[in-house]
This record gives sequence, structure tokens and C-alpha cells, in this order.
Amino acid sequence: MNILILLPILMSPLAINSNCDDLISEAKAYAAQEGLTEPSEISLELKQHWLAETQPEYLPGVALLYPSSDGLYIAATFADKSIYSDATGFNQKTWELGDVLEVFVSTPDSPTYWEIHVTPNNHRLQLGWTEEGFNAVGAGDRELDEFLISDPDFVRSSVSVDDEKDQWSTLVFIPWESIGLTPGPEEKTVEIAICRYDAAPDRTGAILSSTADLTVASYHRRAEWATIALTIPGK
Repeated sequence: MNILILLPILMSPLAINSNCDDLISEAKAYAAQEGLTEPSEISLELKQHWLAETQPEYLPGVALLYPSSDGLYIAATFADKSIYSDATGFNQKTWELGDVLEVFVSTPDSPTYWEIHVTPNNHRLQLGWTEEGFNAVGAGDRELDEFLISDPDFVRSSVSVDDEKDQWSTLVFIPWESIGLTPGPEEKTVEIAICRYDAAPDRTGAILSSTADLTVASYHRRAEWATIALTIPGK
């Protein structure tokens, strides 16, 4: 797995393409509205890397990373012609209920990884996995509830929906302590994939996309996430 040192003066293979400039601007504007004053130097595009040709229903999305001494902010904006979620509360099965942003994050050498969902009506699902635990749930040997994170402050999120522009934005804050890191100005290295379920009430199945260079449509393929060394701005 390659480690990408993403600094302002370097180009990255994860750099966004120019077709998403408008979405980048919207994500930056929403982050600024929510109080982030430092610019983001890391912009990622959600794609269908596992397909030779993108599905006709695919719509673009972008995610900007804002590392701070306290944690990682992720601002994401998605084009979406049918923004909806039937989620009504905390730790529901959001991927079955409509549109979802999904953040997968861990740190090198940690057996645990975390899965955070945010819906357009700002309901969250929070899970802490190991590979063995995830496989056991998939096999029916263990229950999903065993891996839920019940602390509502484990992460924070806010959402903005713009029906006129057919897009929605979210800002997710992951405290370093929540993923086993110590707050402070030191460089932080994370494994991360930012993913999406783009659902529609009149369509069977969601359209999937991810920042990770996945070879199949499975977000839990941790070996295919990006490993990124994050520098703390101004430190």
C-alpha cells in the first residue's frame, strides 16, 4: 500500500479533475460557512474505479480533507437528482433508507476500522469493525448491533441540501481520539475511503462511488483505501 504525502506543492494521483470544479467550490463554501478558515489542500473525487465504463446514472461527488490539531474535517458535496432519505434516527440501517455519505477510516497497524454514515437529513450510523467481525456479520454468525458505536459525540456532522442546484453537502468532524490518535500538531497518517450510496425512490439499487481505487464494488476492501500522511496547517 502506497503512502501519499499530500502537501500544497505536490500533485497527487488522487487529485480531482477539472469537471468537478463547481462541486469543489460548493464544498469549500459550505466548509467556510461552518467555520473552517484554513484552505483545504486535499481534494478527492468519488468515482466508479471498478468499472471499465461509468454507469449512466452516476453523478459526481467530491470530498475535501481539512486536518486540524483536534481531528479531521471532511467536507463533501454531491450532485444528486433525487435527494432523499427515510432515516428517522441514530444508528439505523441508513444504506437501506436512501442517500448516504460513507466514511471509512483507520490508522496503519490498527486492527479496527470505523464506518461513519451521514444522510441528507443528518442522521448518522457509526460502526467500529475488524475484518473478522465484518466477515462474521456477513456470514450471519454475529449481529450488526455488536459493532454499533452508541456515543453520539463519536463524530459530528452537519448537512445542507440545495434542491435548486440538485446537490447536497455535508461536513463531518472525526476527533483524532475517536480513532485512537493523540490530538496535537504532529503529522497524522490515516487510511481512508470516502464513499457514497446515491439512491432514488423510483430506482432499484443505489449507484455506488468511492474515492478509493477499488477493484470491485465493496467499500470494506481496506487494502485498496488511500493511505495519507496529513500535515496540520500552520504547525
